[in-house]
Amino acid sequence: MSKILSLTDIQAIIPQRNPFLMIDRAQLGEEAGTITAIKNVTINEPQFTGHFPDNPIMPGVLQLLAMTQTATIAFKDLTSNTTDFFHLKTVKKLRFKSPIIPGDQVTIEAKVDEEGNVTASCKVAGKVSSQATFTIAKLDETQLVPQNLTTDYTSEYFNEEDARVYDINAITSKIPHRFPFQFIDTVRFKSEDRIIGEKLVSGNEPFANGYLPSTPMMPSVMLMETAAQLACVYMLDMEGNEDKIGLYLGIEDAVINRPAVPGDKLTFDVEVIYMKGRMGRCRADIFCGTEKIAELAMAFALVPKEA
Repeated sequence: MSKILSLTDIQAIIPQRNPFLMIDRAQLGEEAGTITAIKNVTINEPQFTGHFPDNPIMPGVLQLLAMTQTATIAFKDLTSNTTDFFHLKTVKKLRFKSPIIPGDQVTIEAKVDEEGNVTASCKVAGKVSSQATFTIAKLDETQLVPQNLTTDYTSEYFNEEDARVYDINAITSKIPHRFPFQFIDTVRFKSEDRIIGEKLVSGNEPFANGYLPSTPMMPSVMLMETAAQLACVYMLDMEGNEDKIGLYLGIEDAVINRPAVPGDKLTFDVEVIYMKGRMGRCRADIFCGTEKIAELAMAFALVPKEA
């Protein structure tokens, strides 16, 4: 039986700190590359102030972050790599099955191979809440060095001088997310099957000190969350959806070319592929200027606010 890793032990292995350290205790398995971790979910965590304040739910992307951090500990042990920083690179499939709420103790189980391929799950009381297959990879920090002072996006759908479709006040009236878990800043274009929005990345945001303190960046999972919030603006702006909230059902085919860093102006181009009743599917391309830094497909459902 391997040693149980305390929070202090975990902090010596991975660099994440409050509010982006998403595991409290861990234990490496007898089989190489396997690990089990624990995350205690409490209402005192800052994400619950902003993620559905009237109906607190652990954000799905933070479940993915917990799985990523758990797998990283096992990967570092498997490969004896104690120095490099590893980040989420691709998501092949991620499914959310049941909500995690304050008061739940989450068990995270992960298995990783020497190439960084991971299968993982989050469970509450033995029941699977989410499960994923994804890859982690060494971060190339040279990709985080800014190449331009500004990063304007060129689109056939709008010009930079065009008026915003929705400013932050209008966005806040559409979706339930609030600080510190509201990310979309501006909607620049909206049609029957497409919505384009922007996120300005600042060093004053919580992730700047908590995710990788030595190199401030926006966690890769937050790119996915921002895309989802833009899709929420689209969905909840539709007539008849005012009393609903949008929930992630899953993510697939996600590729993170690089995380975002302070100073980046990100453009999220979300295309609605399918929507029928309360179910839908979107694709999102995420740009910094002309550089595509990420892409993903996501599925969602609309549910009543009290669900």
